[in-house]
Amino acid sequence: MTSDEGVPSADGTMTLLIVDDDGPTRAVLREQFAADSHFRLVAEAEDGAEAVEAARRTRPDVVLMDISMPRMDGLTAAPLVHEASPGSCVVLATGIASNVERTSAFPIIEKQIRFDVFRDDLLDAVHRIKAWKST
Repeated sequence: MTSDEGVPSADGTMTLLIVDDDGPTRAVLREQFAADSHFRLVAEAEDGAEAVEAARRTRPDVVLMDISMPRMDGLTAAPLVHEASPGSCVVLATGIASNVERTSAFPIIEKQIRFDVFRDDLLDAVHRIKAWKST
């Protein structure tokens, strides 16, 4: 069950949309999040345009979106995803955060080799978004 308010479902998990143009990266994230009790994957997308439609259709609690993608990148797609699903927490991810200009209103986390660190960074970003939305 997804929520229009971006809050965890009745079972305590947060629904998740993964957006990344790299198939192997999506596969690893899918596998790692499937084993994680904090999230339940509801959709995947290969670029920002697909992300907008998937967010509109599934209304996920969290959208984890790569920045660098063909057709529509994450920086362009983030406000459109937010408009399509206002309750979703949109978090951008990149391989090298220091190379990204921090002009986005959305949090940016760095992709990590260790999944537990990446997941904790994602959870921290989601909590910051929720705190900001509640003020």
